[in-house]
Amino acid sequence: MKRIAIVAAALNGVIGKEGKMPWHLRDDLQLFKKQTMGAPLLMGRKTFESLPGILPGRPHIVLTGQKDYARELIEAGKPLWVAHSIDQALQLAEELTSGHVFVIGGGELYQQMFKRDLIDELMLSLVQVAPQGDTFFPLHVVEGWHLLEERFFEANEHNDYAFVWQHWQKPTT
Repeated sequence: MKRIAIVAAALNGVIGKEGKMPWHLRDDLQLFKKQTMGAPLLMGRKTFESLPGILPGRPHIVLTGQKDYARELIEAGKPLWVAHSIDQALQLAEELTSGHVFVIGGGELYQQMFKRDLIDELMLSLVQVAPQGDTFFPLHVVEGWHLLEERFFEANEHNDYAFVWQHWQKPTT
């Protein structure tokens, strides 16, 4: 199973402020939906709670230390699984797909996944701004990786800022 991190990050690594993204990028949201549709999404509890709800067409795996987290959603038949360790979350993802899982945040989960060398690819929307924030993505992780594709998006009425969408692959040893 391929593990793909997907993130929109500012030039200074900021990905969030007070539980929200510090921008609105419609084109990036459309790319996110297209790329992740049908695949499991692995996220931390805070990221899950920042979503508007369950994103359609994608099973959600929420990593949390809270033992009884989201029981009512699971009992209601929502496409939601709860894991209490990264290893348990990845095992759940393997049971849900033979293809790939998208790691969608937040900052702590990205840090842990890259530190443990558990990410195979990265889809990075590099937002051309450096705002204040309290949640960060480790941009240095792409050092030594291969850039597979790159697309440029202008700031306009749908995108607060210009951004560069990049698809990176970890080098094979």
